[in-house]
Amino acid sequence: MKIKRVFNREGDSPSTTLSWVYEGELIEINLSFDASAVFSKKLNLVFVEAYADMEVQLFKLNGEYVEKYKIATLEHYSFRGLNQNMDSKTGVSLLFHPDTNEVGNEWGDTEQYEFIKEDNTLGKYLDSYR
Repeated sequence: MKIKRVFNREGDSPSTTLSWVYEGELIEINLSFDASAVFSKKLNLVFVEAYADMEVQLFKLNGEYVEKYKIATLEHYSFRGLNQNMDSKTGVSLLFHPDTNEVGNEWGDTEQYEFIKEDNTLGKYLDSYR
């Protein structure tokens, strides 16, 4: 499923409109922050990343809000976003980039970790992200 993102920088605060087509109907979600989204084929949910708030909001395909989760932290890494990943139980992975040479591989690749729907959203290491 393709999710369209329109980011508006005008005015005092940024906003984002995310949209997709579900059962022939255009679904739009208007958010008062900079956001991006990925679709989970495994859960049939849209995962919306609120980067500044370090949280992920979940929406049904009809646009109905489901729940939100705080994004876990990983020592010596910076969170970089969400990615579709069928190796994750949720179909979505968290992307983390190493802040120091003491962690990660020799090339400093961004790493993917399973997103899990629990208080600590950080699951097992999945793979490098390139």
